[in-house]
Amino acid sequence: MSKEVVEIAAKELKKHPFSVIQLSDKEKFHTGMLCFTLNKYPSLFKTIFELEGEGYTASVEENSVDLVVKQVKGKSQAIILIVESKFKTGLHKSKTPKKHKEKKGKFINQLEKIRLNHPNLDEKKGYYLLSLFPVIEKDRFEFKGIQFTVIILKKLQELKIGGEVTSEKDALILLWIKYLKNLKVIVDYFIENEMNCINLIISDTTSNTSLKTLLSGIKLNGVFESYRYGLVQQKVEDKLSDIIKKLLRESSMSRNGIEQIGELFNSHGNAGINYAFAIDDQKYFGIQWQGVLKIFIVTGKPLSKDGVSEICKYLRILRSTKNNGEFKNPSKGLFSSVTIKDNWDIYGNVNEIPNEIVDYLNKLNQKEIEAIVENEKK
Repeated sequence: MSKEVVEIAAKELKKHPFSVIQLSDKEKFHTGMLCFTLNKYPSLFKTIFELEGEGYTASVEENSVDLVVKQVKGKSQAIILIVESKFKTGLHKSKTPKKHKEKKGKFINQLEKIRLNHPNLDEKKGYYLLSLFPVIEKDRFEFKGIQFTVIILKKLQELKIGGEVTSEKDALILLWIKYLKNLKVIVDYFIENEMNCINLIISDTTSNTSLKTLLSGIKLNGVFESYRYGLVQQKVEDKLSDIIKKLLRESSMSRNGIEQIGELFNSHGNAGINYAFAIDDQKYFGIQWQGVLKIFIVTGKPLSKDGVSEICKYLRILRSTKNNGEFKNPSKGLFSSVTIKDNWDIYGNVNEIPNEIVDYLNKLNQKEIEAIVENEKK
């Protein structure tokens, strides 16, 4: 895909009405647009969800489900399928429904909870996960994955809405189609380039803007960053030893009640990833990457100045031979850290970063950190 095509699409997104009125990043807005369009053009129930017959209707935010499709027959109606929409946010953990006593008090994947609440739907056609980027199969809990800029956009375009006279409803749908069409260019550009450098400079009449800055301006930087961090996360998982994987899963279970090797997060519109080893249910340490790479420790109470110094002293041992910079002063409090890699840009070439992350995780020594924290109690 040429730079020129990406530039044009990025500029169109920036000036699109949905971006101007700050709706473009709203997950509920895009889910609502799908619901609105399904009910306006019922043929989409078949072309998108492969539903046969008639009498289908869509609704949003029903019993904590993003989109519900029901079939009405006379005076009765039944839920046929449910859609969990992830335009911007990621999957999160949820408490097990109270009626499932065997898992009481445990945290489970959000999709697993939805399936527990709706166990009687068709296994092949009852559960859908709608996302901007493809979600790997093991994270979908047998939900069928569809993408906004692939199936949804294609089926909307096949409606061939338009002509000399356009209703207000069709005009709104056409605006949505135009937005998704330009967004598809950016999504495809990210997918096509995988882990290579993608930080284009977008030329304008008055100034030059990076692709990252432009996406931040339309509140979509976090979702594109999350996709890139997710690619790194998969590579790291492939390269880690079984022992390290086991420790990371146990740590996640003790802290979050759900097993995972790395934790994707988003703060202030910027994505990042943590890898943490548990000391106990209140203390853990590991590495965090969000623009810069840090080694951190989280404790149940703020560390003293001496304690922070001890951690900094130990973490200097882990300094990479590729890093010529100096450690910055660690922060003080429940979260204490030292920066060991400045400017690890997620938009840059990140092909070698999984190897470095694995190297740091292998070097971290749980007993040494635990000794430092235990010393704080004395």
